[in-house]
Amino acid sequence: MPKDSSEVVARLTFSSRFKLRYAVPAVMVALILLFISLLPLAAEYAAQSWLKEHGVKQAEIENIDLNLFSGKVLLQGLKAGDGLNIGQLALDIDWLPLFKHIVHIRSFELKAANFDVHQDEQEQWQLAEIQLEPAAVQAKTEPAQSEAWLAVVDDLDIEGLQLHVNGKDVQLKLPVDSLQLSLSGLLNKEQAMSAEVKLGQSDFSGFGYQLSNQSLDLTARLLFSVAAEDIAASLRSEQTDLELTGLTFVQDDGKKLAAIDTITLSNVQMAGLNSHKVESLSISNVTMQPLLTGAGSLKLASIDVHKINADLNGQIGFASLVLKQLQTEAMAGGDDSMSLQRLELTGFNTRPGKTLHLKSLGMQGFNLHQKQGQQLLASITQVALQQLVMSGPDKGTIDSLSMNGVKLPASGGKSLGSIGAIVASGATLDTSGNYHLNTLQFDGLNTTLVKQKNGKMLVLDDLAAGTPKRQAKVKTKKERAAVATAAQTEKSVDTSLIIDELLISRGSRMVYRDESVFPPLVADMRVKQFRFAPLDLSGKQDGKLDMLMDIGRQGTLSVKGNVRPDAKHLKTDLVITLNNFDMPGLSGFIESDFGKSIQTGQFNLYSALNISNNKIDAKNKLLIRKLELGSSDQPGKAEKRIGMPVDMALDMLRNNRGDIEMEVPVSGNLDDPNININAIINTALMSSMSTGAMTYAALALQPYGSIILVANLASGLIQEAAKPKLTPIVFAELNEKPDTQMTDYVSKIASLMSKSDKLRLQICGVATRIEGEAISQPQVIATQKGRPAAGAIEPSLVKTEAELLLLAQIRAETVMDMLLEHGIATQRLFSCGARIDAAKLQAKPRVELILD
Repeated sequence: MPKDSSEVVARLTFSSRFKLRYAVPAVMVALILLFISLLPLAAEYAAQSWLKEHGVKQAEIENIDLNLFSGKVLLQGLKAGDGLNIGQLALDIDWLPLFKHIVHIRSFELKAANFDVHQDEQEQWQLAEIQLEPAAVQAKTEPAQSEAWLAVVDDLDIEGLQLHVNGKDVQLKLPVDSLQLSLSGLLNKEQAMSAEVKLGQSDFSGFGYQLSNQSLDLTARLLFSVAAEDIAASLRSEQTDLELTGLTFVQDDGKKLAAIDTITLSNVQMAGLNSHKVESLSISNVTMQPLLTGAGSLKLASIDVHKINADLNGQIGFASLVLKQLQTEAMAGGDDSMSLQRLELTGFNTRPGKTLHLKSLGMQGFNLHQKQGQQLLASITQVALQQLVMSGPDKGTIDSLSMNGVKLPASGGKSLGSIGAIVASGATLDTSGNYHLNTLQFDGLNTTLVKQKNGKMLVLDDLAAGTPKRQAKVKTKKERAAVATAAQTEKSVDTSLIIDELLISRGSRMVYRDESVFPPLVADMRVKQFRFAPLDLSGKQDGKLDMLMDIGRQGTLSVKGNVRPDAKHLKTDLVITLNNFDMPGLSGFIESDFGKSIQTGQFNLYSALNISNNKIDAKNKLLIRKLELGSSDQPGKAEKRIGMPVDMALDMLRNNRGDIEMEVPVSGNLDDPNININAIINTALMSSMSTGAMTYAALALQPYGSIILVANLASGLIQEAAKPKLTPIVFAELNEKPDTQMTDYVSKIASLMSKSDKLRLQICGVATRIEGEAISQPQVIATQKGRPAAGAIEPSLVKTEAELLLLAQIRAETVMDMLLEHGIATQRLFSCGARIDAAKLQAKPRVELILD
């Protein structure tokens, strides 16, 4: 072959080899590109086929985009029946970490998706209509030496996800409006995650209950270390906020258990699982029903807590807590109800079981009732506490505690009264069970105690009867033995209370009404001074009592001395003085026995009372001025026992002024005192039955004879022989005050009494029966000619017997006040029981005056 031909052949061979070298890779690249371009179609086809093979009747996928070089996957419009729908799913995968057994997803986006997870007939969980063979869902056991895989998602973004879970025991409807998670710092020592979650109306039901909420918003920033031995211990949170609204909790049958309008957490900070800080916690409109509490219902308008600091292994506290509008019904297991308008706590810190500190407590509008609100147990307008410190369960101090507007228990429309304020300061409790107060003061005390006709104390006995009785539990022999052993080994601690100074403010009032006698006794006491220091209820030391009270209209009660208030060994060294106590109020105690009422009289007592070693030694001096008895509708039963008429027995005790003075020593054991009757008898025998005092009064009044007479009124109520009586002070019908003429007359009486301090005056108010009847009274009117004529008839108001007696009493008190204003001493003026004159012709409303 020629040379030229061989060169040509060589060139052609080289060219073919050159083209073949590039053609093969080009074909391979083309095939790869073709594979890549067909891969989405293949993946779409494979996915649809897989879904249909596993029970999905109709499966559609709008589009699948794959970019293997960038690691991006996009799926759009997946529809697999009604239980699995995805609007868009986008993945961004980093391939290189797969070689290190790490699935690293840069981003995961899911939008407009619907997942239905339920249990089939074999109670196997499945997604939508997808059916898996049991073997397919069983996890294969990894070789012991294989390396574990780690999955990491940098950014997770979910919008419009509807998750439905339907199981045999549980059902869940969870609409995820949006969920965003962002993970950063994977290569650092500490990783950071930011989260934002918004949930719509969510419902959960299972195990007989249903739980739902309207919405949930959560934003959080979490810091943790994947490389740490304990990832939970390395967990920290910052800038975390939560708001939950419309939370309800009911039973499957629809019965409500609880509901909360909103729960808001602001700036939650967490270090590990034990240390937490919360800037604020707010809960509004809480309701709980008896089915949940096991007792009663509860309503709460709101509770706000600020700057919470909780270390579960140490201290727990908050800067402030404000609770508003709390109401409970039957929470104590009975028919009680409680309401609280506002409660505020500041500076609370505690180490559970060790210490507790509270800077202040304020409470407003506290009320506690029983019997469906008819019986008041306690009511307090305002409470203020300062500096509570507890260094253990039984040791602590309080700087001050005050309660204002205290209403005492009430029942059936009757109340024990009220206390304007209770103030305690310097309270301490030690480990021996000893309570100590520096001062305890009651301001504006106003209380009423009523003994009813049946002998029971009003309100107090109702409260005692209303206390729920615990049913006695029948114990087995073993239980009884265990209780006995525990009782022997347990050390009992006797608690005690010591008050350095107990005070009751001036103007406080205490009323005792005894309706078990008729007429009822009413003792009205008003505090002028009360101090007890110290008051030691343990009985270890004496206290000095200094008490001065007004009692009744004119009386005074003074108690001074030392008292040791020991329940077992009472000890006293007291001086008791009672002056000018009006005795008509004591009628109820003698009428049933003697058939007599007390018309007038003043009781005075001086007593030196000593009690020691369960024995009493009292020296009593009694002075009864101007004791006069009247008639009674009740039959007397005691005259037979004393062997003489009551009036005669009293006359034997009177002195020449008509007063009764005696010394009555009392001695003996407290449970069986011995009254020295001899002293009473001796005093009675030495007294004389004389009318000297009456005679002296009549002579002293001779210059004023024109105003002295024995009244001659139609009723005859005051026609008694040998007693000088002044002309009565006449009142206009239904009037409480005398006219000008009668006022001048009272001045003359006062002038008469000022001539001699031996003169005394009995003042008796009288109303007339005619004042209580409806009487037609003519009204004078003018005629057209200017002449007066009788006009329309207008009946007067009808008065009851009680109203007439009260009117008569007011008239007597008015006259007594006028005499007191003229300087007549209280001990020379005596009131008597009010009367009603039944006469209708000559009877006049009046105040009768009897000289002594």
